[in-house]
Amino acid sequence: MNEYDKANAKFTAVGDAGDGSEVVQPLDWAPFYLEFDRLMRRLQRVKKEFGMRKAVSSRSLTGETRTLAEILDKEVEKIVLFYLRIQGEVAHRIWDLREKQGNVQGDNVVTVQALDSLSQQYRDIGYDVLELLEYLEYNVAGLRRIITRYDNHFDVKMGRQDFDTRLSGVENKHSQLLQLYHQEGLRATIATLRNAFQDIHDAKLDLH
Repeated sequence: MNEYDKANAKFTAVGDAGDGSEVVQPLDWAPFYLEFDRLMRRLQRVKKEFGMRKAVSSRSLTGETRTLAEILDKEVEKIVLFYLRIQGEVAHRIWDLREKQGNVQGDNVVTVQALDSLSQQYRDIGYDVLELLEYLEYNVAGLRRIITRYDNHFDVKMGRQDFDTRLSGVENKHSQLLQLYHQEGLRATIATLRNAFQDIHDAKLDLH
């Protein structure tokens, strides 16, 4: 099973789990996933339509390529906005916890129990960060699979047009795809979590 098949399995688990598998992600995240099945059905329809023609050229596919690109743009926007929303909620939780940690460690009496409680709360946030990373991974894999399938069906290079050009060049610095690939916000979040755990570790050493 390649990365695209894994992504598809995830999507079917979130949507219609034909193999009887359970939903893995929280149900309230389901509407914010790439609509993989709907896009695949569209590809099959287009393939059948163009398969009835004697010849298919890149020019004859221009309208369909543009339409699919617009659909993918809307899907990416949905994914990115949801990702930013969850990332913001995680950052807010960390902010509150860092303030709480400062108060605890600023106390004259710091207990191991209080530090352990902080550690567990940070671990809970860490699990949520991992879940968000998986969300990005599955959606990016799904997008790539859709575009790869389209390119293979019609021998065009939509992947180069829709992905590569938007991930490079000054004119594309505001592309929403950059949020899916570079993940600077989550990297900063992970760095903050590391610092928090290090502070707790140092505080425990001071107790001995």
